[in-house]
Amino acid sequence: MARTISILLTLVIGISLVALVYGQDRQPRETADTNTSTSSRDDSFPLPADATVSVLEEDSDAFPAPAVLPPSALEGAVPVIGQPQVAPLEEPYYSAGPADTPSVEQPASRRIAPQPQLENVEAATVRTLSLESEPRPLPPGAIMASIQDGSLAPGQLPAGSSGPATSTRSRIPDILVEAIGPSTIQVGQGAIWKVRATNRDNSPSGQVVLQIQLPRWMELASSQTTFGTVDQGSESGGLLPVTWQLPAIAAGETVTWAMKLVPEENKSFDLQLEWSVRPVVLSTAIRVVQPELHLDIDGPGEMIFGQTRVFTVRLTNPGNGDAQGVILQLQPGGARQPVGMIAAGGSKSLELELTAEQAGQMQIRALATAHGLAPVIADQEILIRHAELAVSIRGPTNCFAGVPAVYRMVIENRGDAPAEGIAVQAALPLGARLVGSGQQNPVDNNIAWAVGRVDAGATRAFEFQCEFTRDGSHPLHVRVTGDGVDPAVDSMTANVRGVADLKLVVNDPQGPRSLEDLAIFELTVMNRGTSPARDVSVVGHFGYGVEPAKASGARAQLLPGQVLFDSIKEIGPGEKVVLKIHAKASVAGRHQFRAEVISRDPETRLIQEEMTWFLDGRAQAIGATQE
Repeated sequence: MARTISILLTLVIGISLVALVYGQDRQPRETADTNTSTSSRDDSFPLPADATVSVLEEDSDAFPAPAVLPPSALEGAVPVIGQPQVAPLEEPYYSAGPADTPSVEQPASRRIAPQPQLENVEAATVRTLSLESEPRPLPPGAIMASIQDGSLAPGQLPAGSSGPATSTRSRIPDILVEAIGPSTIQVGQGAIWKVRATNRDNSPSGQVVLQIQLPRWMELASSQTTFGTVDQGSESGGLLPVTWQLPAIAAGETVTWAMKLVPEENKSFDLQLEWSVRPVVLSTAIRVVQPELHLDIDGPGEMIFGQTRVFTVRLTNPGNGDAQGVILQLQPGGARQPVGMIAAGGSKSLELELTAEQAGQMQIRALATAHGLAPVIADQEILIRHAELAVSIRGPTNCFAGVPAVYRMVIENRGDAPAEGIAVQAALPLGARLVGSGQQNPVDNNIAWAVGRVDAGATRAFEFQCEFTRDGSHPLHVRVTGDGVDPAVDSMTANVRGVADLKLVVNDPQGPRSLEDLAIFELTVMNRGTSPARDVSVVGHFGYGVEPAKASGARAQLLPGQVLFDSIKEIGPGEKVVLKIHAKASVAGRHQFRAEVISRDPETRLIQEEMTWFLDGRAQAIGATQE
């Protein structure tokens, strides 16, 4: 009996000790569960400063009631991504139930201390995680988490990954799994998503399997892990499973899986991450955008050379993403115009002034580039019409000085545009003068005509008379000018031959002369030509009964009945030489006097005769006395 009582007492004491030990072990676990919302720091996987983070947690045996975090826990928590934001706590949408009935814990929001941002992830605001109202059937303890992303504000879509970044977490009692990456990815641009698993227990975990489902148009460009292996399964239903298998995670250890995703089509999809110790699926909605650029040039198809016209270059973005870093480049000239950002569905226009500086076909090319987009090119052909002037002068190339010559000028427009403000100018050589109508400038000896307009393919002709006063080669230059056209010139040479034109004038004494008086005979030799007369000889001849007494004006030799003047070397154009002969008659009557001029250059012979009446004064006196 005593033995039986001893055994019963021993059993009671043992049961009491077991209950005491169980109660002490349960209290630290519950205390740890209430603080599981604070994720462990991992310097190898930094997060942005002051982010608002939502974490789903779960105990190994049952889901506890929502935990209320102390302020110290809120200040020491590690951010996931994004800019500072505090989301208000919401009341759980479930009622508390028995410990063995699975219940879902409402996400908790807390303010996080500043930390460095992730590489290749745009800073953004992390949205609060929420549970689906009717989750699909999952194994016991599994949790479905998704991101509810709002609309994007303008300017939040740089090239590559853009928009608000997302961070999803799912925690089972011993393992905390985090998936971090952008919520928006641009077609053809890579985005980095990272998955890390942390064993928050005090002992190593069992096997952990994580799997993502990628659509077939989403390329897994790279995959790196700090531990474990990654295998790709066979495509099924348009999805490619990628599995990350971990044999175990040591106590307090964090492992990371980094992958680069590149979408090839403009489709949105849900990135789902399933994992187990207890199976769990993480779902994140990712909006894929694709900006586009269209380029148009609006302007005239024809221009006149030298004109300036306005062209409008219009850039539009018909895509569903903002085009960033747009730059417009124009040819010819190579001018670069930064445009900046063009919002989805928006457009921008630029007005450009272009001056036609080259005749013929000209191509205007506009090239637009943007971050992550292929260049867009727009061309426009422009016909540049140009007036082309030509002028010619025709006339006698050989002429005589002092004889007017007729010259003809022809103006022609050989281009395909009318020429305006046409003026003609002819330059005459020195010693030439315009004969007839025209405006001759006495300073530079130029002649000018105002023509006006000459249509394409038309001609205009002008004639003028020119008289040369000097012999030799004389160039004639003509020049035509117009508004916005190149001047045209032409020239010719007139070979002018000068001629000496000698004239002899004899003035004999007027009226009868007395035999007692000397009669004076005046000889004038003048050159009316344009060339000098050289080696000019002058001879005076008297008839019988008259003899020269003396000569003046040049040296001369007096012979019976003759006067021979020394040869005159040159008589220039317009010059004259005056010679005088004094003669006395010995026989009364009418006596002949002949003067002769002979020149070798040019060959000239001039003869002039005069009759002089000489009276005997004594006979006249005797006759008067007899009467």
